[in-house]
Amino acid sequence: MKQLKVKHKITADLVLDLYEKAQKAEGKKKQELLKQATFLSKNIGAYLATSVSPSNTSLSSSHSSE
Repeated sequence: MKQLKVKHKITADLVLDLYEKAQKAEGKKKQELLKQATFLSKNIGAYLATSVSPSNTSLSSSHSSE
């Protein structure tokens, strides 16, 4: 089972903040931020999460080769 750690809930405020950052940015950075804002705007209510390394969880086990 893959474990995830929730970083953010995608809200309208999160998308607006990202859009405002994009308006102040230039070039490729601006395009990337606008792309992210567009993607997130289609997923409001969902969650942004990162994968948790199995070695960092209490469910993992380590086996010695000795």
